[in-house]
Amino acid sequence: MKKFKYILSSLLLLTIVSCGDDEFSRAYVDNEVKEALVGTLSLNRTLAAPGTFIQYTYTLPQSFNVESTLEISATTFDFNQTKSFVTVPAGQTTGTGLLTMPGTPVNNYNGLNEYVNIQLTGINLAQSETGDAVDYPFTLTSEAVGVKLIDVNGTFMAPTTNCLKMSLDWLGPYDQNDLDLFVYNAAFTARFENSESGSRFEGDFFNNPANENFPDGDYIVSVEIWTTVDDTPVPYTVILTTDDSVSHVFEGTVDPAVGFVDIPFTQTTDADGKRTFTFN
Repeated sequence: MKKFKYILSSLLLLTIVSCGDDEFSRAYVDNEVKEALVGTLSLNRTLAAPGTFIQYTYTLPQSFNVESTLEISATTFDFNQTKSFVTVPAGQTTGTGLLTMPGTPVNNYNGLNEYVNIQLTGINLAQSETGDAVDYPFTLTSEAVGVKLIDVNGTFMAPTTNCLKMSLDWLGPYDQNDLDLFVYNAAFTARFENSESGSRFEGDFFNNPANENFPDGDYIVSVEIWTTVDDTPVPYTVILTTDDSVSHVFEGTVDPAVGFVDIPFTQTTDADGKRTFTFN
């Protein structure tokens, strides 16, 4: 795995080029001794499509008596990069944030393994509210976490509002392997959503506030076979995105002898009408 390390407190290089033949550079070097901190970073999933959010959890090796800002970087194999900045309250060492996945669609169900590396890349301490000077001679890094780059399924992977977005992809050939996506109640006595396009990717919204108001309770996302090449199980990936822009990944195979795979979930609604989806 390639590891990319970037440090906020880096050397400042000033290059001055003359109008004539003489060229020279002049460098300013920060001679302050830095203490290298090593934190940890974990992700809620290890595959994602470009432009979608990955949730991360960070842990620092120590706390500070002032607020700090962390830099988290995602870098592709060909050096496309996105960054996230998260504020850490004084006295705390752990928390979560969201980072946008860099890259471009790969047009390949299998994706590109470890094409993106995500890691902690910097820290900056806020100045004290009392006006006292705060030293911050620190650098911050972590081990890089590799992420597989996968394809984008349009709006069905985008951030959502008070509903559940569902995306289904599977292994082709797509003129022979065809899977469909449904939502049933837990008793399988009612069907609430269906996506049966006949082409690669299925996607749908569950309880879109614009036109639906299904009651709280237990439901099933069902991945079902329409056609297959032969009796070989078909690999699939289901990505369910909730109102907090966090995506939950379910991977496996659908056995033609069975014909379907079920993913249970529960919907609850609070007093303000905000829906929450949890997965068993």
